[in-house]
Amino acid sequence: MSKNEYVPFEQREPLTANFIMTEYWARQKTTLEIAEELNVPENWVYKEIKRLGLQKKQNGIKLKSGHKGEIMSKKEREKRQNQPHAKPIVQICPKTLKVIKEFSSQGAVNREGFNREKVRSAIKTGGLSKGYFWAFKGFEAATIEVVKRRGTIDRKLQVFNYKKPSKKTFEYHYITQNKTAKECALIFECHPGTIAALAKEYKLSKRRR
Repeated sequence: MSKNEYVPFEQREPLTANFIMTEYWARQKTTLEIAEELNVPENWVYKEIKRLGLQKKQNGIKLKSGHKGEIMSKKEREKRQNQPHAKPIVQICPKTLKVIKEFSSQGAVNREGFNREKVRSAIKTGGLSKGYFWAFKGFEAATIEVVKRRGTIDRKLQVFNYKKPSKKTFEYHYITQNKTAKECALIFECHPGTIAALAKEYKLSKRRR
């Protein structure tokens, strides 16, 4: 058979795990290189690799021993989690504006029970996540300065600590006691606009004089 002679589908022999481990993993050949050597389509080679569960991860990192689902050791896992490019993150108390705790990376934040995406958003916007301010290590002073300059710390804390009242409680103060939106806002620790939104949500309206 000549080098460039195409092998029809019915004449192809299934690839073995040993062949894939040798050519694809050990020698680091691409699926295209393997396909050219076997005179078959590249897509067929990839399907054979996938059939045996020996494909590589999308980011190019090898699965341990080439077996899908292999559990890494604690040492390997720590090495993967603490990459050199990872940026340490600090947690800042909104009341004292002092650093409470430091995390080695965004992954470490996630493992401690915080939502990584929400923490990332809080870093960008200078907002709160789980009741704390967040910043990259080395930029905590700049973040605190921005928060102070905006003068919205009390407002942010008020929004975070706000608890929606039940319809019965809201109706008692707003309708029965006939308190204004500003008075109710002080009771429920929210903005007067929130009171108007609650009245609309609970379908409550005061009688006009």
